[in-house]
Amino acid sequence: MWDLIAFFGNMDKFLLNPDQEDEAFAEVVQNMVSNFVKSGGDSIGDSDWLRFPKKIANLARNITFGSINKTECKFWSESKLDVYAWVS
Repeated sequence: MWDLIAFFGNMDKFLLNPDQEDEAFAEVVQNMVSNFVKSGGDSIGDSDWLRFPKKIANLARNITFGSINKTECKFWSESKLDVYAWVS
């Protein structure tokens, strides 16, 4: 949700005094979305954000998984959005 707030430039409505790091984050998000749209979904441009690991360990004892929608997963994968999603 914070990325949406940053994208639309509304941080001052949620933070009393946004600092330079907050403004830099907003600029990165805005540039990534802009590059994604301009490239037709082929690129988000350069980013210093760390990618999530391919595998994670879930240490919870009682885990319940819902159904997975293959169409949504395909969209995320083809749009290269899955590299920014935490999938466990």
